[in-house]
Amino acid sequence: MSKLPTGDVTPPETPPNTAQPISIAHMQETFGQQAQRLQQQAFAFPPHRHILAQLLTQVGPVDFRQKAQLEAKETSLKTRHYLIIVAEELVDLARRNNWGLASSTGLTGRPLRPTS
Repeated sequence: MSKLPTGDVTPPETPPNTAQPISIAHMQETFGQQAQRLQQQAFAFPPHRHILAQLLTQVGPVDFRQKAQLEAKETSLKTRHYLIIVAEELVDLARRNNWGLASSTGLTGRPLRPTS
């Protein structure tokens, strides 16, 4: 005996209680309504600017000197230090918040290479 699939599926509406059999027109209408509802739900994505705004609320301040393990005040950070620390912090933040960034070959995004 085969098992019926389970899931979040709404069964089609049942026709009014009548002694007449279900018509093909009623079935087409019911399935058409279900298809429209599913199509509208499937493509309801928030705009990118809203997604970015939500993500930015989870970003906090970063002490770059502490992250770079610099103790001497006269030592300055270069652009490459900032780039690498920002990338590391964002990957760490994404993992903590389950943002689900795309990964390829075990790396999240492209590896950064210092430009300066």
